[in-house]
Amino acid sequence: MPGEKAHSPAATDWSAEIHRALKSQRVRQVSYVPDAGHKRLIELCHADKSMKVVPLTTEEEGVGLAAGAWLGGERAVLLMQSSGVGNCINALTLAANCAFPLLMLVTMRGERGEFNPWQIPMGQAASDALRLMVVRGQALRSAELDRRKVVRALLERRGELLVVAGLGSAAWDCTAAGDHPLTFPLWGAMGSACMIGLGLALAQPKRRVLVVTGDGEMLMGLGSLATIGVQRPANLAVAVLDNERYGETGMQKTHTGYGVDLGAIARACGFETRVVRKSAEIAAMRSGVFGGRGPLFYQVKVKPETLPLALPPRDGAYLKQRFREALLGRKNAAQ
Repeated sequence: MPGEKAHSPAATDWSAEIHRALKSQRVRQVSYVPDAGHKRLIELCHADKSMKVVPLTTEEEGVGLAAGAWLGGERAVLLMQSSGVGNCINALTLAANCAFPLLMLVTMRGERGEFNPWQIPMGQAASDALRLMVVRGQALRSAELDRRKVVRALLERRGELLVVAGLGSAAWDCTAAGDHPLTFPLWGAMGSACMIGLGLALAQPKRRVLVVTGDGEMLMGLGSLATIGVQRPANLAVAVLDNERYGETGMQKTHTGYGVDLGAIARACGFETRVVRKSAEIAAMRSGVFGGRGPLFYQVKVKPETLPLALPPRDGAYLKQRFREALLGRKNAAQ
């Protein structure tokens, strides 16, 4: 939990990345109220001779410090946790009225797994409070999930579940969980996975249908979310494995890596949406896939990693016929 855990190797990485970004943008003044979530970043800033590091007694002091830094020709950043947002509200009028640039990095408390209930009210209100004070925010969260483990958990004991797998890593993940005649993996036609899933769900309303795809493939088929939202198939779920990368072409960033929120888009189209970040949330996602009322959309934040290939058959006609025979029987599939 940010604010309580000692920094892990992953936390060290993001701390170093943020430190490098601050240096590249010529941030010279760093203020903070002590926070375990920012521990490593604070250490890096203290060790940097080009930065003036100012410990504070309360977070609102940092707003005034940043204003003074800007008046004097320097850039500043304020580090705090979400409980400190409430201490800054009145001071934020300074930035709002004078149009001072103000960079705040806020570690979040009060989310799932929070051990201290006193952190929950402000933690849950922090984003809205900042928005009301006309502070624009961008949530940055670390992905904790292994994509292969997620897909394996969804597809074990799958019964009669019908699966469409988007091209690339999503198809490899489904194959790694066990090649199955009722999985239709794509080798091309990027952006079409959800529409294939919709057609299948409408044709087989008594069967559960799951589309497993990646964020890049989903971005190429965003219009399909609106079409599905109009049809509202109760038996359809979509799981997007979002690593914020195009995995098959060199791990370039996708739009989700720049802040595009696929869950918000799906919600606006009429889906019931969930963001899945932790292993403890996979069971609820599986329950939704097998028994929830659709359309359901799961944005699953996974690690950006390159994994060994697990390739399904390449012959499209064979994959089509195999699926139809498993679903409809050989005689009906031939018609």
